[in-house]
Order: sequence, then C-alpha cells, then structure tokens
Amino acid sequence: MDQMLGGSIPRGSFLLIDVDSSVSPVEIRSILNMVRANFINQKGPCVIVPTAAYSSDTVAESLSKYVGWEAIDERVRILEYNQSLAPKKWRLVMKSDLSDDVKTFAHAWDELAKISPHRMLDINVDKAVQVYGRDELSVPGLTELGANMRDTEGLNIAIASTDSKLRDQWLSVVDYHLKIKNADGSLVIYGVKPFTPLYGVDLNFDKGYPVLNLMQIV
Repeated sequence: MDQMLGGSIPRGSFLLIDVDSSVSPVEIRSILNMVRANFINQKGPCVIVPTAAYSSDTVAESLSKYVGWEAIDERVRILEYNQSLAPKKWRLVMKSDLSDDVKTFAHAWDELAKISPHRMLDINVDKAVQVYGRDELSVPGLTELGANMRDTEGLNIAIASTDSKLRDQWLSVVDYHLKIKNADGSLVIYGVKPFTPLYGVDLNFDKGYPVLNLMQIV
C-alpha cells in the first residue's frame, strides 16, 4: 500500500476504505491485518471494531499469525457484542447501549495510552451502524477523541460497504480515501484521495499467511 500512496501513511491520519459488496470478508480481513500488524509490531496499541462477518475470536486468531498472542494481550482490544463468550484480556465486551459502550471504550482507550499515546482505531462502520443505528453516531461522539486525535499521532481507519451518516462524516475529515472492488474477477484497489492509478491485488498464501502484492494496471 505504501507503493500505491507514494510512502507510508503518516501517523495522525484518517483513512476511509470503501469496500464493494463483491469483495469477500476474507480478502478485506487479510489486507487490514497487514496494516494492523505494521502498527502493532511498532509497539502501537490497536482497538478493532470488526465486521459482523467475524467474531472477536476469529479476528484475534487471524491477527496472531502476524503479531503473536503476547502482543495481542498487551496492546490489542477487539470489541465483542456477544456477552456469553469467555473473558479474554484482549476482548472488549460491549452491551449494545451507546452510552454504556462509549464509557467502556473510553476506559480501554485511556488504558492503552499508558503503553503508547500513538494508538490505532480500526472501525467497521457498517457494524457500528448496525448496532447503534444510523442516526446515533458521529465521528467525535463515537471515539471521544476529538481534536487531540491527530496530535497524539494515532491512526484512524474506517471501513464501509454501505452509505451512512457515519461514513459520510468520516469522509469529510479523511486524509486518505481508498476503494476496493472486484473487477472482472480480480481484486483491485485505487485511491480517490489522493487519486492513484488502479492496482491489482495479489494475496499470496504460500507462507501460511497472506502476503500482499500490488501490480499497477496500465
């Protein structure tokens, strides 16, 4: 992805990834895990609001192949709305009540700041809208990070497959806007902000976990 954008995404940036419905959850999870791992392996904490397609267990298991379980326990928190699952240090159990969940999130976010102020928020917008409703959420209301988010040099990634108020609000503040879709049976990615050429995405699983290769389409 650095190749496509002409350099790494600076900390303090907001990124929106629009994902076409033709893209499989496995493909987008593989791409996101590489971004997450790069941040986590540099000692950065990460909070993940996963897609409805995967449980927190599945997300943690797939990410562990990149960063290891010790790093996940220490500096990863994955939101989970199924309160019947067994407690895990990395699992952040929510109640599907916005007022309560904002407090739970804020406490976990502040605790991770003790490890590093440079935190990553990875939010599936569709999941948040599904749980809390289309009209309840806003970017500052959801994260309680406000103006200091850029100052702490974190990284904010939002993933959306459908239009919503929250997605539109994110779009209004992003530094980077990418789109991922399937074109004639091939996975492609391109930048809307900044504009980039079209790149074909190759996910190679020969090492037991996906390795991302981008090929510019001319």
